[in-house]
Amino acid sequence: MSRREVIIIVLAGLLAVYGLLNYFVLDKKKGSTDEEKIQAAIKAADDIGKTAQTALAALKKENGGRDLPYLKAKAEEIWSKDPFIYYSENSDDLDDTTAEKLPDMVYSGFIQIGGNILGIINGMEYSIGDLVMEIGYKVLEITPAKVTLLTRSNRQVTLYLQED
Repeated sequence: MSRREVIIIVLAGLLAVYGLLNYFVLDKKKGSTDEEKIQAAIKAADDIGKTAQTALAALKKENGGRDLPYLKAKAEEIWSKDPFIYYSENSDDLDDTTAEKLPDMVYSGFIQIGGNILGIINGMEYSIGDLVMEIGYKVLEITPAKVTLLTRSNRQVTLYLQED
């Protein structure tokens, strides 16, 4: 072995010994039990809640509370452009009535092995949550009769089983 390899092995060994000592010996000396950890987590959550209440009270005091109803109304209304949807450069002229041209897709098979469910789309096997390779649609649901996909524009598309 080279000198470099020996140094790396010695450092790894020292880190392993320190980790074991910290886990088995040093952690016990601190006296932190599960109950103490739970109480610390509850205290941290209470502190976060108090900080949020303080910030909200400061916002109410600063603006006389006039911005809060506006912010609440804006948060609850339906978004015309969802920031989590990808829009192309020429999507400004799109509206909800514009039909999205769907690529040719064929749902040709259903496989269930224990708890695993697979659907065959365009000759490839997909499970729930997978992205269809050619088009990037996400598989939402697979049943023996149909597959439901989610398009890039958050629309659901249903493909029915085609047996040839």
